[in-house]
Amino acid sequence: MKINLLIIPVITYLLVACAGTNESTSTSTTSVEADTTTEKISGYPDFELYIASLETTVENTDSAFAKYEILKENFSQDEKDSAFFLIRQFYHKFEISEEEMGDYSEKTQKEIEKKYGKYGFEVWWEEGYAFPMPDLKYIRKKMKQDISEPLTDYIDLLIDVDGQITGDAALAISWDELAKQILTCEDFIVDHQGNILYEKYYQHALSLYAERLNFLKWGLDNTPVVNMWSDTEVKQLDSEVEKAYQKVINDKKHKTSQIIQEHLDFLVSIQFENVWDHAEYVEADDIEELLEIK
Repeated sequence: MKINLLIIPVITYLLVACAGTNESTSTSTTSVEADTTTEKISGYPDFELYIASLETTVENTDSAFAKYEILKENFSQDEKDSAFFLIRQFYHKFEISEEEMGDYSEKTQKEIEKKYGKYGFEVWWEEGYAFPMPDLKYIRKKMKQDISEPLTDYIDLLIDVDGQITGDAALAISWDELAKQILTCEDFIVDHQGNILYEKYYQHALSLYAERLNFLKWGLDNTPVVNMWSDTEVKQLDSEVEKAYQKVINDKKHKTSQIIQEHLDFLVSIQFENVWDHAEYVEADDIEELLEIK
């Protein structure tokens, strides 16, 4: 929804921006008089401007939710759903500086996790660096009564599958967890294909499925599906990959079962040799045909 700048004085924007700071509540006489004689924005555009005005201090995440509670009664359902994404985007702006990391000690790491966790962040660690990420469970709890059922289902999907899965050209989760995520994506796709209410989330689910299926079929540079370090002359699947494959194959209610069975048959036919030379990666546009749902 765009704001008609012709009817909104500049002073309104300044008042909105000031609302998110920790500055003194005192204002000049001129500002107070302007506030009482100017029509305020009281809908979603006001919320957009307010979020844009916030500095990235953890306390301002609380300010974002407080402002949402004040204004939400004037939001349509689509705007309430959009507010979730706006707040999540604000969370993504945060960074943890080297100064904050201090001595990189275990004590400092726990202090960082406590500080950010209090305000709805998960802290991801990689090679000594900390990355604050939005805790979707926290945000969902804050907005649970307002967001639509399709968005709630989509958030549930993201909580289950959209965490960090790779790092340093390797899987950051187990092969078993990767297999679970693929089946979770398949369930979402099958359950909601053709439903216009889920249209805006459906394509992302296809992308999540495709990415994870590629990893399960072909592996990554530092986590190949074939045991590259075996002393045996004949190559074979990594033992954990084999367990994940069999778990998926035995789950006959999912179409992914047949996809992995056919892939395993192919790997056997080439005796697990030069697997990456044969790799064919699927894309989101391929998934509906693979799952035979269109």
